Amino acid sequence: MVTPAYSVPLSEAFLEANQHLVIDTSLFDRGFTERLLTGIDAPDGLDAQIDGLLVHSDNFQALNLLQSRFRDQVQCVYIDPPYNTGSSSLPYRNDYRHSSWVTLMFDRLLGLRPLMRPEGGIFVSIDKTERTVLEHAMDLVFGQANRVQELIWSMNTNNSQSPNYSTNHKYVLAYAKDRPRAEAYPGMFREPKPGFLEVIDLVATLNPDEPPVSEIEQAIKDLYAEHRAVYREEVEAAKLAGVDVPDDEWRGLYNYNRAEYRDEGGCYVPEDAAGARQARIWGWREADSSMPATKQSETTAQSDHPNYRFYRPPHPMTGAPAPHPKSGWKFAYANDEESPDRRSFVSLDQDHRIAWGSDEKKIPQLKRMLHEVETNVAKSVFQDYSDGEKQTSAMFGRSGVFLAPKHANFVSRFIAHTADPAGITLDCFGGSGSTAHAVLTLNRADGGQRKYILVEMGEYFDTVLKPRVLKAVYSKDWKDGKAVGREGVSQLIKVIRLESYEDTLTNLRNPNPSDQQASMLAQAGDGLPRGVVVVARGGDAQAPPFAV
Repeated sequence: MVTPAYSVPLSEAFLEANQHLVIDTSLFDRGFTERLLTGIDAPDGLDAQIDGLLVHSDNFQALNLLQSRFRDQVQCVYIDPPYNTGSSSLPYRNDYRHSSWVTLMFDRLLGLRPLMRPEGGIFVSIDKTERTVLEHAMDLVFGQANRVQELIWSMNTNNSQSPNYSTNHKYVLAYAKDRPRAEAYPGMFREPKPGFLEVIDLVATLNPDEPPVSEIEQAIKDLYAEHRAVYREEVEAAKLAGVDVPDDEWRGLYNYNRAEYRDEGGCYVPEDAAGARQARIWGWREADSSMPATKQSETTAQSDHPNYRFYRPPHPMTGAPAPHPKSGWKFAYANDEESPDRRSFVSLDQDHRIAWGSDEKKIPQLKRMLHEVETNVAKSVFQDYSDGEKQTSAMFGRSGVFLAPKHANFVSRFIAHTADPAGITLDCFGGSGSTAHAVLTLNRADGGQRKYILVEMGEYFDTVLKPRVLKAVYSKDWKDGKAVGREGVSQLIKVIRLESYEDTLTNLRNPNPSDQQASMLAQAGDGLPRGVVVVARGGDAQAPPFAV
């Protein structure tokens, strides 16, 4: 199918083919904006529908503004502050002496802490220059007892000009607002199995077509093969760069190459009934079903006891007894009336959780579902070779749009560590917009409803940050500045611009303000910060548009 061409005015066919085309209300008059907002179904108020907030302001001023509205609501804070190295073109002074730099960070950390939920986490990227000073500041603000971990980010770099060691790592300091409460919160400081989100994304694209199981399993195997090819390229690149060859992080996922259909309640559904019962694809692997090789009760060897573990279950096709594991089964054979919730071989088989061989010669295995073991305890040392420059170059069609942008996948790691799929993520050093992009990426992958708040003061707010967010809303993949596919999402994004102290002084001194200054003064006159509302209208009639 050929996508209808862009035209002025836009044709209905073009709009139908681009259902997530973004509407930026700053380009329209106030009457149009009011009519648009009136048409949004928001029974709890428009503010409750907003999924992203972008604040163009000095971050100290913005954090003060956010206190009354977002106190105790932010689940994850990720910031990538200036590293104080003198090599950045960020609009923050990047050559502070240590005392001035720590004052900058101390004030921002003080502003961030009240916004966090008690079980919330904060992750701060830093290099060796100010790593120790930053830790002292975070200890003062959050308390040393709430220090969670120093994460080591291993990068694919090698500086052959270094006089001693080539530094190929940076740090991410992780703290909690209340560490005991954070550690008790389900899923905190855990991360998806490497490759898990990619498999879930693949399954999500297959589900609507309800393909045969054989096609699903082949598609999963093809995904693994594609990853192996990319991994081999990374290994060769690492060897040429003279750095250690990384392990294949997906290696623990490859055995999850089987699939079946199950309904909303988790009950098995034959593939020919998947459509009628609105079943969904579940991925699984065969897992060991043998009893652990530790000292066991004597009853496990007593054939007349309910706890007997060396039984030989009949094969469902041949009826002949199948062998048991050498050390016996990890579960009893029959259901226990006194413990109805205790799993048994019979209950597992009734739930289609037993993987039988084609005949009775194979030891039956246990089905382990991918989504039931989707996370690992996060590691303190991690490798991440994702290239943020490549990602922004693909989105904008040119290189160098921002100095050292973070890749969305890099930031996604820390947002995922904070567990809540509907939580708010805040970044007061918004930079190129990586954090908002990361939230959108995670929500696409796991169906989450995370929201984001980004603050940035530089002029690239309008040239990089905001455009990157809107591009990520419209399509998940880009090449040469053009969208690859139309996998957009519905978003309602609010943009607020706050006049800085320096701007106020300039406006007071200038008797003939520019059009931009005059506009800002007019906006400040009614007592409300004016913003831009961007609506990306989605194709799902049940889903409200997201707001910025």
